[in-house]
Amino acid sequence: MAYGNTTGPSNFGSGGGTSNGGRGGGRLRLEAGTNRTIMWIDGKVTVDGDDGSSTGGGGAGGSITIETYYLKGSGIISACGGNGALSEQAGGGAGGRVAVRYQGSEFSGDILAYGGLGGRAILWCRIKWWAKI
Repeated sequence: MAYGNTTGPSNFGSGGGTSNGGRGGGRLRLEAGTNRTIMWIDGKVTVDGDDGSSTGGGGAGGSITIETYYLKGSGIISACGGNGALSEQAGGGAGGRVAVRYQGSEFSGDILAYGGLGGRAILWCRIKWWAKI
């Protein structure tokens, strides 16, 4: 079961099972502070969980919250779960949560929160923010 706030995520991802489990993803909040500010994302913004090793499960994805007046770019925003160890068919980590609030957007990149191999969640949310920033 995915947990945390869908519109304002702030949870770390949990670690995978066993001592060989992957670490969970972090949490990140990016905010462009003033009215009419443009945030440009062309690289990769990630809080992905790590893959498990040996007999370990994958770590869960963390959380990302982005707030800006205008969003541009073609990068990747990712809170995916790590893969479970294939040798033992360990479970993958669940996808994390991503919330993006903006007034306008020309963002053509990807927003991802998939579960790792063996994981269950495929979850993301994009929110158009109409309130004044």
